[in-house]
Amino acid sequence: MSDRPNIKPGDIISVEGARCVVFRVREAGHAFGDCEVVCNSEKPANFDVVWRNDAWASANPNDIGGYAERNEELRPFIRILRQEV
Repeated sequence: MSDRPNIKPGDIISVEGARCVVFRVREAGHAFGDCEVVCNSEKPANFDVVWRNDAWASANPNDIGGYAERNEELRPFIRILRQEV
């Protein structure tokens, strides 16, 4: 198993086949996951992600994500997501 890749806010990563923008990076092993991302340019959502089995995966597969557009702090990351489409 490989170490978690170095990421920073604004990076584009693939999470279970979905294109996402990294919003927040956490310490490895954090209770909420390795990072928080924004995905889905048409209906932006944010959710927690972990590095598992050499790939990024949802920290909680049952979580469909929050309404990213309601969070002003996430708006710059939504713009990045939409620019890359």
